[in-house]
Amino acid sequence: MFLKLDEIARKLDQIFLPLEQEGMTGMRLLPQKDTLAFMQAQKSLGVNFPAKFTKLLNKFDLGEFEICNVSFGSRGDYASELVRLNSVDEFGGKWWSGEERPVNLIVFAVGDPWIFLLDCASGA
Repeated sequence: MFLKLDEIARKLDQIFLPLEQEGMTGMRLLPQKDTLAFMQAQKSLGVNFPAKFTKLLNKFDLGEFEICNVSFGSRGDYASELVRLNSVDEFGGKWWSGEERPVNLIVFAVGDPWIFLLDCASGA
């Protein structure tokens, strides 16, 4: 049985809301306030996000969300984070080999030492 997003958010609130009083933030799924930025991120990346990923992005703000050493965003703006993670950085670094990023493949979260990829064509 899989939990629904609202159930996950509720459980995370139960566990981590008390810890926010101690200064531990970023472990709850907070409501999304800016859905338009993700349309621009899709254009910048040349992809169309899968429907389920779009639903997640429209529902929750992942800009500061990190859980179990997996970070979705750390700068408060997840749309910009998606573009940054999937672009060549100022030092020429990138997660893919070759010249071009694989079509329809994006990094959507990072952990040490892993990156989490999403195939925007299949949703896998």
